[in-house]
Amino acid sequence: MRFYRHCAVLAAVLLLAGYGCAGHEEEPAPLADTQSDAAVASAGTRSIDWRLLQRSFQLDARWQRGQTREAAYRLQLDYLIDQKLLAQEALANGALQDPALAGYLQAIQEKEMIKGLYRREVASRVEISEETYRQAYRYSKKKVQFEYITTPDLE
Repeated sequence: MRFYRHCAVLAAVLLLAGYGCAGHEEEPAPLADTQSDAAVASAGTRSIDWRLLQRSFQLDARWQRGQTREAAYRLQLDYLIDQKLLAQEALANGALQDPALAGYLQAIQEKEMIKGLYRREVASRVEISEETYRQAYRYSKKKVQFEYITTPDLE
């Protein structure tokens, strides 16, 4: 039952976001200064800075065929805003108390704590020279043979 309530809330948020964005024909404002760490957008109580937008674009670009780079960044920004709003709505509806989600979130939290501990205690104390990097790269090279390679049709 709780799952269906979450789905209903999610659907309502998406409908409201779509309704609020529909019908605006005005030219969008240019993106913020790309060298700044200032917020380029806000979503509820959260803000999105240029670094977060760039990282999101590099990891999971929403770029569509025929778009300019600026339009692709705008689409990515819209995606991030939607994600932030949905996350806030889920928190407001008690998603953290959901038993099915609690175990998953606990596992993620533990994994990230281990990574942080490793970075602080191990990686910060180890220095690897450029020559060592190059040597490891040469040793790890693998040769792969292909009979054929297919690529998606660009049309």
